[in-house]
Amino acid sequence: MMSRWVSFTFDDALEEHLDAAMPVLERSGLRGTFFVPAGSPAFLRRVDDWRAAAARGHELGNHSIFHPAVSSKPYVTAGVSLENYTLDRMRVELETANRILASLDGRAERAYAYPCCNSILGRPGWLKRFVRRVGLGRTRVAGWINRLRGLDVFSTEEDYAGVVAGLFVAARSGGERFAADAEFPPPRFAVPCVAGDGRQGREMKAVLDDFRRHDQGWLVFMFHGVGGGHRLSCGVDALEEVVRAAASDKTLRVVPFIEAAKGIWSRP
Repeated sequence: MMSRWVSFTFDDALEEHLDAAMPVLERSGLRGTFFVPAGSPAFLRRVDDWRAAAARGHELGNHSIFHPAVSSKPYVTAGVSLENYTLDRMRVELETANRILASLDGRAERAYAYPCCNSILGRPGWLKRFVRRVGLGRTRVAGWINRLRGLDVFSTEEDYAGVVAGLFVAARSGGERFAADAEFPPPRFAVPCVAGDGRQGREMKAVLDDFRRHDQGWLVFMFHGVGGGHRLSCGVDALEEVVRAAASDKTLRVVPFIEAAKGIWSRP
């Protein structure tokens, strides 16, 4: 029996999610997952609308409070730099975000999405900093250093996936792929996704068509802006095209992220 799951997920609690993405999903009878940074001004301006969205069946996922990221990103300040985080600080932030979201939707179980798809916190050591400085940070050299962690002297980097595993049902990572057949189910706290940002509807439908060729799997789409609102964005028409295609295929289970996760990992 085929078991093919599809989830539409949206990051950063943008106003366009309320005004554009949710109506697209609801016109096709679907609900999505919205990974919310609980300290986002855009989220806090429209808390009542987010509460109403949860009441209509949309999932509010945890996306931290402050959306920490690496300091090399131009918008990141010292207070929200992953280099300055510890495992305990991250745990406290994620627990607090869960309580904030529970005050809106009353749910005790939640899913998580790593901000910028990055589960590593702490400060890199001398070798990795040097490699980044000379422009090799996105090459195989950096990968070798990651695999042989003892080489990076004075590194305080740690993977906080273990913290996430203690707090959430499942977690979405990155990877630009879907999990299918022999790779299904995926790692529970590093579920891969396919970015819809910048893609046309036909491109996302091609991904969906490829996914349909497999007997089992989970295709998770990730979006930021919808019709604007973010430097990473896809058009409303493009989103509507892939949503309609997914909704019309009755062999697919198109559900929010946490519902798919609970279905996948509750199977015998």
